[in-house]
Amino acid sequence: MTRTDTKQELIRKIAEEYHASEAMVTDLYEHTMEDLSAQARIRDYLPLMVARRVRQKIKDSQNASRQDNDSQHAAQPETMREGVVH
Repeated sequence: MTRTDTKQELIRKIAEEYHASEAMVTDLYEHTMEDLSAQARIRDYLPLMVARRVRQKIKDSQNASRQDNDSQHAAQPETMREGVVH
């Protein structure tokens, strides 16, 4: 992230990076900014910190989804995984 990145450019970059909707990233960004700005004493690096948190939240969410899919796939009988139901 460069100093010239606007909020919308940053949101667009994160959305592209994680194949997420801009609306979802915008929502996460706004909520995270609210949370962090309420506690921040120094605001110079706030957009950078918010972007890191948003990326981490998306990454965690995507990993949780993958784990759920993997566990559901593993729980299916072999014949169901191959598309044959007995």
